[in-house]
Amino acid sequence: MKRDKVIGQLKIYAKKEAAIQSVIKRLKSDISELEQEATQIKNDILIRHSEFNTRLWESLPVDEQGSFEEKMLPFSFYADGILVELTEDYEVAGDVAITAIPNFSTSEEITIIETIGSRITQLRKAKGWSQSHLAGVIEICTDTKITQQSIQQIESGETKNPRHLEDFATALDVSEKYLRFGED
Repeated sequence: MKRDKVIGQLKIYAKKEAAIQSVIKRLKSDISELEQEATQIKNDILIRHSEFNTRLWESLPVDEQGSFEEKMLPFSFYADGILVELTEDYEVAGDVAITAIPNFSTSEEITIIETIGSRITQLRKAKGWSQSHLAGVIEICTDTKITQQSIQQIESGETKNPRHLEDFATALDVSEKYLRFGED
């Protein structure tokens, strides 16, 4: 009898250990996913910063010898869709006014899809969820199985026609209209 009780306890501990290992594995996967996202964001920032600096430098007025030309102020130029203005009272670098000019796409469909993906990303991150966690919530709430990879493709704008948008809306507790257009 005592032996059976000990074996029963060991089985319970083994099940608990397996559950703990499963949670640890999922957490490691989530951490790895977050590290990959952070690395990608860092790389994107570095690339855009480098591109902006290059275009900014190329946009500055220089003569044939490579010397800066004197310009009457106010002076402004565009660099990578950004308006840079030197005002009349320009004396130090802090006086440079930088204004972002929207870069409108000729394809409204691409813009809408990118917006859908960015809204899903924003809502997911506001809840503190990983892409894997969102996939699990969607499955629990709607019985629709969506992979982490599918979510990544939607968030990045890679998927051109996101399916199951209503399921995303349900899981994220917003309307489908909000995900599509940013308003209810």
